[in-house]
Amino acid sequence: MVDPDGSVLLFRGGDPARPEVGSWWFAPGGGVEGDETLEQAAAREVFEETGYQVGDLGPAVHRREADFWFNEVFFHTVETYYKVQVERFEPTADGWTETERSTITEHRWWTAAELRATTDTVYPERLAELLDGDAPAPGLSSAPSTGLLNDLDFKTALPHAPFSELHSKVIDRPIDEVWPACLETTAKEVRTLGPLMTLRDVPKLLGRGRKVPVGAPKPLIDVFVDNGFVLIRKDEVPVNGRATILFGAVGKFWSPTNNAPLAMSPTELLEFSEPDYAKTIARLEAFEDDNGVTLIETETGIIGTDSASTKKFAPYWALIRLPSGLIRRSWLAAIERRLARQAMYR
Repeated sequence: MVDPDGSVLLFRGGDPARPEVGSWWFAPGGGVEGDETLEQAAAREVFEETGYQVGDLGPAVHRREADFWFNEVFFHTVETYYKVQVERFEPTADGWTETERSTITEHRWWTAAELRATTDTVYPERLAELLDGDAPAPGLSSAPSTGLLNDLDFKTALPHAPFSELHSKVIDRPIDEVWPACLETTAKEVRTLGPLMTLRDVPKLLGRGRKVPVGAPKPLIDVFVDNGFVLIRKDEVPVNGRATILFGAVGKFWSPTNNAPLAMSPTELLEFSEPDYAKTIARLEAFEDDNGVTLIETETGIIGTDSASTKKFAPYWALIRLPSGLIRRSWLAAIERRLARQAMYR
């Protein structure tokens, strides 16, 4: 909702179940109900949240996929944004739900310049560019895709990482046997995960204030994604003796507050350049040699989006590097143990 001066209406709120993660600004809107079209849902949600009856929404200008926790529920959303010209008005809370009343704390009309200057978290990302009409409208196809970038390699995703670590393990088994174990190894099988997560305070990096459920029966990579990481690439089967998983996150991981990973699509993560954040990308990759022996590697790289954030991240990296490396070596060992168990029961 944009007024004649080019200012956009945003609400400020947070997660009532996780007040420690802080607050963020967001546009009016919500979910589709029943047989509603996107346009009908948007008009209804705007009226309920602001009291303003919109007319023609016009074409969609942006689409964003996001995975996040809210009020102890995990959501995967495909968000469609419309730019609607309105006269400036004072929103009313008459149509708010109880959740909205416990979540929304204020509203404000923002100029593009103010959005560029603020250090507050604002969704969608790059909103100032959307207001100016400079940002692309990603994903505006008739049907949303998974968003995975299955041709992307690690060095292209993060070519120059000042903070990095690499661990590997050689397994005398063909990749067609090894890779399923890489995909299926669970958080529970990674023996050091629980105590070392506590040591390195991983909720700052992985959980938006939530600890990784170390007893979870699901694969470890899925646990990472459930706790805030963005899945970028996932090869279900090896091709030409190689298979890759890439995942990453953007956040202020060094901060004692407001350190939750930002929700975004893989493409948005790769393109993200807003200052005062760190970007991390990790890989799990398997390579088979000519003798049928498989090398598994896990590598993590982190870069600040500007020199100031790189300096802020350095002390945090010094704190977490050792436990982070132990977790990754333990992950490789868990994959090897799973393969050994499978061999015993053949």
